[in-house]
Amino acid sequence: MPAERHESTVAPPLDPGSYADFPVHAVEGTTSWHRVHHRRHSPWWYSSAPGRFNLREPRGTLNTASSPGTAVREMLGPRLVGGRRIPGAQVAGLLVTPLEPGPLRVADLLSGRAARYGVVAGDMSAPREDAYALTRAWAKALDEAGFDGVRSRSRFGAGRCPECLYVFGPAGEHETGTSGESLKVPALLEREMDLTVDPVLDSADLVVED
Repeated sequence: MPAERHESTVAPPLDPGSYADFPVHAVEGTTSWHRVHHRRHSPWWYSSAPGRFNLREPRGTLNTASSPGTAVREMLGPRLVGGRRIPGAQVAGLLVTPLEPGPLRVADLLSGRAARYGVVAGDMSAPREDAYALTRAWAKALDEAGFDGVRSRSRFGAGRCPECLYVFGPAGEHETGTSGESLKVPALLEREMDLTVDPVLDSADLVVED
């Protein structure tokens, strides 16, 4: 483990059996979490593409957040930093939808007892130069230890207690969950984050000069 405060504490996980008594957070079946997705796609997508706690096929991870704003910040990440305008093409057709993925028994990376197992919440949500190799290894170990997912801190969230919930399951689309009314991401950016979303131009907006 690192000796200095500026060094990351994230080390490879131990065997899954070492986490049988890892701190647990219970997600109730009526608790809403939020997912950003394109309007053409179901929000119930368990991804195995590179991501912080995404499992590899044939398993996958459903990435959700504790509020619509946190979900949008997690999805857009650095694109929200240092400016007041968002290109419309980056958010066209995006929705944020409330989901009820519970009841679940998830590993609680926010617990004060998690440090006993080598977990510091801020380091787990910090930038990863290894393309998420270490955090994905943690997801695999916790999945194999029998947890339904992970509760962690949001890297890009703002406000009080922004959290993320990562739910484990078979990779691909699931159609068995409950979804609420969706919000359009461009409208949320303008209303809640005081950002300007530039219009998306199409061929009718083009002016051809001789």
